[in-house]
Amino acid sequence: MLPKGHPLAAKPILSLSEIVGEPFIIPGESSRSHVWELFTRHGFPFPKVYSSPVDYVTISLVKEGLGLSIIPELILRDFSANIEARYLLEEDAVRTLGVAMLSLSKCSSATHKFLEVIKKTFSSENIFHLI
Repeated sequence: MLPKGHPLAAKPILSLSEIVGEPFIIPGESSRSHVWELFTRHGFPFPKVYSSPVDYVTISLVKEGLGLSIIPELILRDFSANIEARYLLEEDAVRTLGVAMLSLSKCSSATHKFLEVIKKTFSSENIFHLI
């Protein structure tokens, strides 16, 4: 995620090597370990300029032009004003979310409603798979 007008925003896909030299905002707790692992796996030092306890604060800091960050796409869906979102070249720059239960037939009606919302939200993007 970059501030609008950042020179790297001209590229459709970025690599970690391009991000390393830029001011970087460490995302909130929900994303921090994934980002740290990504940099470590690819042999880059973990950059740090600012650190935020919450992903939404990280987005605000990027909007203000204080640096770049890596935030999950699901969080960025409602925050497109004044930021540019780009995919990373590294294929392992993803995280998998899952829902597990012992028996679908024994789940509560709230669980069934939750699964319906997930299906409706993500099935058109071909990223939700019920196994």
